[in-house]
Amino acid sequence: MRKVYVVTIVAVVLFAACFTFLIAGTGQAQADTIYVNSAAAGANNGTSWTDAFPDVQSALAVAVATDEIWVAEGIYYPDEGTGQTNNSRFSTFQLKEDVDLYGG
Repeated sequence: MRKVYVVTIVAVVLFAACFTFLIAGTGQAQADTIYVNSAAAGANNGTSWTDAFPDVQSALAVAVATDEIWVAEGIYYPDEGTGQTNNSRFSTFQLKEDVDLYGG
């Protein structure tokens, strides 16, 4: 009878460990930080302050849920960047759900 208890306890512990591992493995992907700096002189791909996007619209265009957009101090207009018509009075910043935007 003692062997049955030991086997049962071991089985429960293994099941709990496997279940915990499966749950931990299905978590959301780590959020990316997308950088915006109008004075950036790098690749303008948003991957660092050096390679930051020069406008907010370009960052919003590539952002997905859980991403963060960090914007350097400056003035940014909604008619500049990806998919925008320069000097359009109808341009707006369209924020995305679950994307955090921080500015300085």
